[in-house]
Parts: sequence; C-alpha cells; structure tokens
Amino acid sequence: MYKKLLASIGLVLAGATLAHAGDMSFYEGVGVGAVDYNLHVTNAERYLPFTGADGNPISTDTYHFDKSTTAYQIFGGFRFNRYVALELNLANLGTVHRDGTFAITNGGNLNGATLVSHTRFKPKGAGLSVLGIWPVSPSIDLFARAGVFDWSLGAPYSITVQGQTLQQARPSDHGTDPFFGLGAAYKWGDFSVRLEYQRYTFSTPFTAVNDTDANLIGAAFLYNF
Repeated sequence: MYKKLLASIGLVLAGATLAHAGDMSFYEGVGVGAVDYNLHVTNAERYLPFTGADGNPISTDTYHFDKSTTAYQIFGGFRFNRYVALELNLANLGTVHRDGTFAITNGGNLNGATLVSHTRFKPKGAGLSVLGIWPVSPSIDLFARAGVFDWSLGAPYSITVQGQTLQQARPSDHGTDPFFGLGAAYKWGDFSVRLEYQRYTFSTPFTAVNDTDANLIGAAFLYNF
C-alpha cells in the first residue's frame, strides 16, 4: 500500500512540475501543537507482571492515563505550483505518561505492599507527504495532505514495590504508516502562518491487538524562498 501511495505522489508531482514550472518555490518552517492519544495499549499492558501465581490480578486498582501532550515539528517543502507541494517533516510527538499505584491484595508475601508503575510513551519520526492546495484568495490557502510517516516509539517503564525497584526497561518499536492533514495558511510577503489538524497512526505497537492513534492540532510559521 505504501509503495502505491508513494508512486501516486510521484506521478502527481511530475505532472504538476510540467504544468507550472514557473511557480516553483521552496519553504521551511517550525510548528507546535497539542496532541491527544487514543492509547489502546502501552508497554505496561505488555510487560508488567500484575498477576499472582494463580494467574489472577494482584490488585483491583487501575491506571491513570495522561493522554495529552505537546508536539513539535520542523519541516521543509517544495511547492511545484499554486496547487501541489511535497513536504518532509520531522516530528517529536511529545511524551505521555501512564501511572498506577496498586495496593496488593493477591500477592502472597507481598500482600499489603504497594506497587507503583510508571510508563512513558514517546513517539517521533519523519514524514513525507503531498499537499493539495486550494488558493481561496491571494493571501489564504486551504490544503489537505496525505503521506507516510516512519516512526519510532520508546516506552521506558519502571516498577517499584515499597520504594524498591523491582523491574525497569526501555523497550522500543518502529514502523511506517499513513498520515493525513487538513489546514489553512495565511500569507504575507515571504512569510506564512499555518493552522492544521494532523492524524497519525502507529500500527499495533509492541504487538498490541489494536493501533494507537494521535490527533494533533497545531500552528506553524513558514518562510518562503
């Protein structure tokens, strides 16, 4: 699927280049935004030993989810004409935390003790996308993007019991998935301000049954060469 998408991007850009060679320009920019995660699974659910010897849960307590954080991007693009651009972005999609404090009631000798777990969910990566642009006025553009995002994901965690470290590790995962966006840009001279919604997907991280999704709403500042 990804090869077909990249091939389609190439054909569109080749046609656009031939049609409007005189409208070409480069641009670069930086962006910041709020990202909200749909966390179907985290490293904690994959690795933490929260069952007793009998296979039953050692506690009835639950995790606290911190699902929103701040994301940062830098990007550069090549605008082939008024309607099509190709863009490369490097994105740090922030860090979200998953914390739990568990009163052990089914842990044998550990009954009455407190287990504390802390997991961080830290995705980042590089994206390549094509933008379809609709100039609604000399200073305002609407646009949509579709592309692929090559991501890496760290999920370091620690487990402590009564203040003593029981287990800690820094597992990671990676993959390549489609991502999409919708936005608007306001231009003045060589500068632009962009507002955009982007959606990223991480396919079954850490062999989870479901994907994890990230919804980003952000602003960016661009300089056009």
